[in-house]
Amino acid sequence: MGSIQLKKYALLGAIAVLAAGYQNCAPDSFLPPADDYGSQDRPAFEITNAPATVPAATQTLELRGSCADVFGSHQVDYVLNPGDVRGSVPNPCVDGALELDISLTGTTLPQGPATLTLTLFTNFGSATKTLLFDITGSTTGGCQTVYMGPAPANIVQRAAQAAAEINAENPGLVLQSCPQDRGYGNHEFLFKVLQRLRQDPVNGFRWGLNGKRGNASDMSADVVDYYWGSSSDPTNKLETYVIDVIISCGGADSRPGGIDVTLPNVCGRWVLAPFYPY
Repeated sequence: MGSIQLKKYALLGAIAVLAAGYQNCAPDSFLPPADDYGSQDRPAFEITNAPATVPAATQTLELRGSCADVFGSHQVDYVLNPGDVRGSVPNPCVDGALELDISLTGTTLPQGPATLTLTLFTNFGSATKTLLFDITGSTTGGCQTVYMGPAPANIVQRAAQAAAEINAENPGLVLQSCPQDRGYGNHEFLFKVLQRLRQDPVNGFRWGLNGKRGNASDMSADVVDYYWGSSSDPTNKLETYVIDVIISCGGADSRPGGIDVTLPNVCGRWVLAPFYPY
């Protein structure tokens, strides 16, 4: 064999070695199927405390388990259905242990069967698990209080002023309030108070109704909410001050009020539709 042919075969051999090394470092989308790369281990994980039931008011779903062959930066993406609740948790695997905390705060969880799909992504591949469980109990949506202290005096005073104005313009209307307690009547006084508050050209959008204890389907009959957060749309937000504008609502002595009832351990949720008619 001539020296030229020897050099040719040596060069081909070097190229083959380099190609094999590149293949082992290639992104996951370029790796061959698992059966084709022998001893290279794919990442894996197990959930050891998978629940059979999850209360609808759950704020954080804490999943624990183990990880194998997970190195460097990674993440777990999750999809909860029904509801298509999606999110991602970075680097939940530490020293072979999995600690996966999924926040459900502010999420409405309907009762019934649910599926939670978890996908672990690493630089060396991915792995997927699907958990099946039942959502049970109250559907208050995992409400968690967001407390910034009592309502500022000017906000309470403005609500009290609006309630007094509506009472003066509509004598006796407040005595129709809280129909669920008195067996007759309507929410017209409350709605008129809110309508007056929402006429403010700057902060009117911040005034709304209250979802009782965080339940957007259960309107409080005697209070209004003031949204103190930064969003331009307060719908379903928890960052609220809660102001009682009807004292003794449902009683014979119902009268306009203006009392801050914002509490650190009671959740309020800003709502408008489908209750507010104006």
